[in-house]
Amino acid sequence: MGLLERFKKKRSRVGLDIGSRSIKIVEIQIEGGEWHLTAVGVKELRPGIVENGDIKDPEAFVEEVTTLVDQCDPSIVDVVISLGGQGILSDKLIFKIEPNENIADTILWEASQRSPFDAEDITISYKILRQFPERNEVEVLLVAARNQMMQKYIDALYDAGLRTVAVDVGTYAFNNCYAMESYSEVALGTLVLMDIGYSGCRVIFIKDGLYHSSREINTANSFFITTLQKQLKIPEQDAISLLHGKKIPGVSDEDFQNTMSVILDDFGSSFDMAFSYFKKTEDVLSIDKIVICGGGAYVPNIITYLSDRFDTTVVRSNPFSFLKYDQDLFGAIDPSKISALLSVAVGLSLREVY
Repeated sequence: MGLLERFKKKRSRVGLDIGSRSIKIVEIQIEGGEWHLTAVGVKELRPGIVENGDIKDPEAFVEEVTTLVDQCDPSIVDVVISLGGQGILSDKLIFKIEPNENIADTILWEASQRSPFDAEDITISYKILRQFPERNEVEVLLVAARNQMMQKYIDALYDAGLRTVAVDVGTYAFNNCYAMESYSEVALGTLVLMDIGYSGCRVIFIKDGLYHSSREINTANSFFITTLQKQLKIPEQDAISLLHGKKIPGVSDEDFQNTMSVILDDFGSSFDMAFSYFKKTEDVLSIDKIVICGGGAYVPNIITYLSDRFDTTVVRSNPFSFLKYDQDLFGAIDPSKISALLSVAVGLSLREVY
């Protein structure tokens, strides 16, 4: 199918989650007030194609994306993507807004002055979280994306026959996904959303149902894999297999469990540092619930470990709790075995595009 023919097709609500070692795609439709999953796919990426949020091998990237789309739904054109790594910064800030000032203009100007990137080389977006009229202040969630990196993704996806209709942040997409999962639940005092990817773990703190802050920690799947390799003296693929719950000849259950205990302690310590900032700003001591997604959500013992260490409820994200789908979309794969891997892609597909 030619590129122009594909661009004439009906727009789809499609989320494309691009990670360092995999790409995930989700297509949804709304019918009768219900969300229906109409296409889904996951494809592994070899090392070196995408690193720290940057496309290092555009040609290979285009090939992999094209293959995935063709396998899922060749008619897909419009996609919502996310940026991460060095290409994006986000933070929650307080701005002073005088009564006669234009809120949008003031926020964008102030934001451009505070960004560590050159103001001419970035695109800024924001969302007003709260307004304080008595103080002439607004609390804003601010995002600054580097144009060069963003354009690199847009161009590469265009070469793959796709049109980028919106760019989001992965952690916020996860937040949107979980908002749908927990639609009928009462807002918790302290909720932690944790996206455990290959090169990093992104954490969102939610206080009383409102976004509070986000942090990124470096202890993630790549750390788990390299530590297993070193401690057990095994090749990378065997380490990956162990993390997928498979048995490896020559590696006893005891050795694996002991090594995982050390790994998870390091992971817990890294999260402690991120949590310490939140505790200081909000004067809280405990977490009411932790929800995890990404490939790291399936690391053996991670749910039990986090639950015991932080004395709280820990669950995997499950976007299929609100999505209707046909089992044939997954073939022989049990959807529950990959649902948390698709949370960000689902969140991206929920994005309203005007």
